[in-house]
Amino acid sequence: MASFKVIVVGGSVTGMVLANMFEQYGIDYIVLEKHHTIAPQLGAGFALLPNGSRVLDQLGCYDVLKKLSAPVNSLCGYDQNGDLREDRPEIGQWLEELFGYKMRFLERRQLIKVLFDNLSDKSKVYTSCGVIKIRYCSKMVKVETDGGTIFEGDIVVGADGVHSRVAQEMQRLAAFVCTYSAIFGISMAPNGMVEDQAIKNYRQGRSYLCAGGREGKLYWLAMIKNDHKTQGVNIPRYNDQDRDIFAAMCEADLVIPGVTFGDIYKRQLASALVPLEEGVLEECFYKRIVLVGDSWHKIHPLSGQGGNNAIISAAHLANQLKHFTQHNMSSDEASLNWLFREYKRTREPQTRELMQMSHLLQRMEALETPLLRLFELKYVCQMPIEALSGVLARTYTQAVSLNYLPPPPRHCLVPFNEEVALKPRARFKTVTAFWLLVLALVVFGQQTIPWVWKDVVVLSSPTPMILQSSLIAPSASMAYQRAMSLYFNLSLTTVISIMCIESYRQNMFMRLISSAITCGIASLFISWEVICPIYFAVFILVSGQQLFYYPSPRAVDLQIAKAIRFAYLATYIPVITLTVLCKESPSRMWIVAHATFPLAIKLVQVFGPMRSTVIIDPAVLYGKQDIKILENFLHLVCTVQHLASLFVGRSSLQQFLEICIAWYRSEIAHDNLKILLLEISIAVFICFTYWDLRRVHVITGPVKTDLGSIIYLGFTPPAALMCVWALRESKWEKARERLSAEKI
Repeated sequence: MASFKVIVVGGSVTGMVLANMFEQYGIDYIVLEKHHTIAPQLGAGFALLPNGSRVLDQLGCYDVLKKLSAPVNSLCGYDQNGDLREDRPEIGQWLEELFGYKMRFLERRQLIKVLFDNLSDKSKVYTSCGVIKIRYCSKMVKVETDGGTIFEGDIVVGADGVHSRVAQEMQRLAAFVCTYSAIFGISMAPNGMVEDQAIKNYRQGRSYLCAGGREGKLYWLAMIKNDHKTQGVNIPRYNDQDRDIFAAMCEADLVIPGVTFGDIYKRQLASALVPLEEGVLEECFYKRIVLVGDSWHKIHPLSGQGGNNAIISAAHLANQLKHFTQHNMSSDEASLNWLFREYKRTREPQTRELMQMSHLLQRMEALETPLLRLFELKYVCQMPIEALSGVLARTYTQAVSLNYLPPPPRHCLVPFNEEVALKPRARFKTVTAFWLLVLALVVFGQQTIPWVWKDVVVLSSPTPMILQSSLIAPSASMAYQRAMSLYFNLSLTTVISIMCIESYRQNMFMRLISSAITCGIASLFISWEVICPIYFAVFILVSGQQLFYYPSPRAVDLQIAKAIRFAYLATYIPVITLTVLCKESPSRMWIVAHATFPLAIKLVQVFGPMRSTVIIDPAVLYGKQDIKILENFLHLVCTVQHLASLFVGRSSLQQFLEICIAWYRSEIAHDNLKILLLEISIAVFICFTYWDLRRVHVITGPVKTDLGSIIYLGFTPPAALMCVWALRESKWEKARERLSAEKI
């Protein structure tokens, strides 16, 4: 393949990042910048986040940037009255331990200058070269500048921002929308604002973000909701007079106690009022032109993801171009369009998600509606750091690195998606619907099968469901009644144990099944053979999201893991003993035990010997210290079920087979049929769990090996469920571990 040349339009952060990538990848390029100098002062700050810092580290720029920037070690949020609503003194420590990098602030022009200085051959960067025309030829593209110079190359990369000249040349007019405007600037920090702290302020219709920088500087954003939503050519353009009018309107706003926005604004070094355009263009390429960064996707600056996401898009494109040139692929238009389609397919979903998330964040912090106000001030601001870490992990770990450069040297607890064997991805809705349909048929079958099958002997007790201890026929012998009562109730303990374990995972935070106590209370009014399939259905629904398996934390707090075992023994051993020793089954004790087991865990955690607070250590949250404790507990539940059944003269397998045979002979009682359907729902859930773990590559070995172990150890569906969950813990954690460099 002949020499391949890239023309980068725009000496922005994105343009200079691409220049560094192409230089280190050995791809020929030039950069055309319309300004007279690289890195003009535009009054803007830049937030370095872990996903962007990781790529800059590979390029060899991070150590220099670290000296020029100030870290964010803590974050505080205030309301319009100056009351503290959010306080996160550990945010910097958590980000660095989890992802290897803290959030850092510096001037945008400083970042661009560092990237420019990092280039070995600076002659490839041309200033005072505004692009006025792009012409397509059969095997190349020609770019004409306002100085009359014409440059030739194989492709043009538009990195010239939201008002991209290249995008206009593509005849893909911007479909960006504007709901908010913002004054962004740099000031000398007033008293009360420190270097390593970020500050947010929430108020009706506007919000503020400030972060301390080096040399006493303060980087800030004042975001104001517009009167009307505008789009495209109708988006307003502002001048300095407009900026001063907006600033005067916000002058009295209290940002922190004792400091108003007016105090910040009058100490400004530079500032500008801009419309905050948001959106992702439908097309990012045309013929030999491709867009990167703000030229293609514009993200609200409040999340800090605009510039960092542009760096990630640049890394994606650079990786693909390196592969393209390394394998001597043809540079004809069809081949290039295939490459650009792959680039779009990979980046568009992640970029749209970040755009939507950032927009929602602005709406919440501007308290747009009473519901958003309640959600922001009462929930988001109070969200524990271990729950917030899962949300942050999703935005950071999806980022790619530069595949053809050495990996970043920083250690972090949470590997990025490309570094783990597990493949986090959302489940197809049609597949989820299939599993839900199967469970629905099980629940529906409990109510219809006895009426459809006329030859089935329907024997049911008139006793209210709340007083029934076991689902057996009243005509059965006392010994049989005890055996079936024990079998049924111990089967329930396996499901309730799963409920309790899962309710304490951070990936279940604020989910429908985040509290097993709810199911315990519901059992006083609804039978467990109905509650269990419903729980399984809800679990299937919430586990279909990409975030569920990774990078959300897997671990359960160590003290909680120990408390579950202690609460299980304290709750169930007495009632199991009475069932084994007494002639009659203690029905009401079983009801109380099932309902109170989830509550007992909480009581043991708070008042018992294992009492502790929630997880506060990142190494524990993303560690594996809890696995052995949970595996021992799951095997304990399985063992107790087998041993207790043997004490009454029937093994778990024997009781299960008796019900199946009775059903086959059409001699099964109505209540025993319900036991069978409960077993079927558990079996369906086991099949789903095993299939789902293989879907995301948690389990990758031979199917017969895993299933053989489960069947051998399980005997029955409830016991097999314990074996599957124990297998799930170890395999899940193994799939989340960082792979060696050779395997990535």
